[in-house]
Amino acid sequence: MEIEQLFATIQVLANPVAVLMIAAGAFFLLIGGGSEKHRKKGKGLIVYAVVGYILLTVALPVAFNMIGGIAGV
Repeated sequence: MEIEQLFATIQVLANPVAVLMIAAGAFFLLIGGGSEKHRKKGKGLIVYAVVGYILLTVALPVAFNMIGGIAGV
């Protein structure tokens, strides 16, 4: 499997995971009913999903370029 195909596969798998995490966070915020525990959990899920997706989007191409440069691909 080539590096580009691997990146595309990881990206395809990460997209629905990020969307589901954001949806779950929004669900906790909506059903929390003013509960501090649910609000923190919902906010945390959304923040972690967004930060993780940004890191994946930025770090994977950099890592694959470094691997490609080292391996001579």
